[in-house]
Order: sequence, then structure tokens, then C-alpha cells
Amino acid sequence: MEVIYLASHDEDASAIARATYPHASVYLLGQYLRMHPALRQALNKSITRGGYTMRWNVTTILHRMQVVIRTFLRYHGWEVGPALMAYPTVTSWEVAGPRDVAVEVRLRPELLMTPDEGVVTREDVQRAERALAWVLWALFAYAEQVGLKRAVFW
Repeated sequence: MEVIYLASHDEDASAIARATYPHASVYLLGQYLRMHPALRQALNKSITRGGYTMRWNVTTILHRMQVVIRTFLRYHGWEVGPALMAYPTVTSWEVAGPRDVAVEVRLRPELLMTPDEGVVTREDVQRAERALAWVLWALFAYAEQVGLKRAVFW
């Protein structure tokens, strides 16, 4: 996920480069999903299930997003729980700026280590959290560009 994310989100890039459309990341995510057709099929099923019969509100949107997030994580052998928290959030109305839905990720450092590896820094964990959060959010924001069906509520 970090390779996909960092393709367009270099922390050392100029402000103008960071403000542009993330072409490289969207392309790589699309390629990743093409390499995993079972994942793409499972995500499309999760995205569209009940979409046209639902009355959408914030609660149902967050629930449907959580279902898609769990589908993605389960495909990779992960489950939302104490060691890995991944969930959609809504921007507070008190914050200046766009009112958008985002994805938050919290990882326990031991998830990023094998017994042979050394210490993982907090920066490593934060970088992995940002990358996974962006990929999970991009499943909605760039759905059509990466080969997924667009969620009705998006």
C-alpha cells in the first residue's frame, strides 16, 4: 500500500506537486486491483449491495464504507480489531475546509514486524497508516478510475 500511496504523495515534493491529481497512485491502485480480480469482484459486490434500495444518511454511508473496508482487509488476511483499526470518519462541522468522508487507520507496531526484523519506528507506523487510509479512501473517491463500481452515495 505504501508503494501505491507514495507514487503520488512524496513528503518531500513541492506544494504544487502535492496539490495535483494523484495520477500515479490511482494508476497503481487500478493495476493492483487488475492483478487481484477476486478482490475487485468482492469489492464491487460490497460497494453495490443494497445501494439502490437504501435511504442514505450518514450512519448508513459510514456502515457501507465499513463493509467495503472490511472486505478489502479480509482479502489480505486482516480483521478490524485491537491490532488494526480502520474505519470511515466524517469531518467535523467545526473545522474549516471541505466537509468530506475520510478513512482513519491505526496500527499496532508489531503488525509491521517479523521476528527477524528490528524495531519499527513511530514514523514507520504513521507512514503505513497514511498509506492504507489513502488506499481505502481511494476505493471510493477514484472507484471508476481504478476499475470499481461507484458507490451510489459517493
